[in-house]
Amino acid sequence: MKCAFHPDREAKARCVRCNKALCDECAIPAKGKGFICSRCAALEAAQEVTQGAFERRNERDEQKLAQKAKRKRKLYNKYIAIGVFALVVIAVNIVLYMKTPVEEENRFIPSEQPVATTIILNEAVQDYAKDHEGKVPETLNDLTGKYISSKDLSAPDLEKFHYVKTSPSSYELGVGKFGDESDSELIFTEEGLK
Repeated sequence: MKCAFHPDREAKARCVRCNKALCDECAIPAKGKGFICSRCAALEAAQEVTQGAFERRNERDEQKLAQKAKRKRKLYNKYIAIGVFALVVIAVNIVLYMKTPVEEENRFIPSEQPVATTIILNEAVQDYAKDHEGKVPETLNDLTGKYISSKDLSAPDLEKFHYVKTSPSSYELGVGKFGDESDSELIFTEEGLK
């Protein structure tokens, strides 16, 4: 048997890939057992290089996917942390809101503000007179309802004020009883402040 590449030489081995006869010069030891020809060796080397490139590309792709997944997890964790922080802030605000005593509404208390109450009553008397052809009410209780809110000024509140109808169209209004030491300096009449 003659060498496939050197026909004048005797073959000593066969290529494990293509089964061609090889002389001593053409026989290249193959990985593992046997020999391989130069063409098959070149093909094998090219396949290894190509396979290595594919493996390296696959490794790079896997690394990119792993990095992308890691970035996603970091972003996800960041969003969770922000959400938890927001919930904690809301919870703290709710707790603080619930514990903070609510100030009572600044309610108008006639006994604490007699001058302001006298002014309110005077305006109510004048409104009453406009609606009743210039005639003033008999008592301050006649003003309750349309001219004075009963929840702002009740009947006991009105008793603390002095009101005298001096004629059908004239009156005097003040705090307490006239001549009393607790008498207010303000006395209202149909002409205004006295």
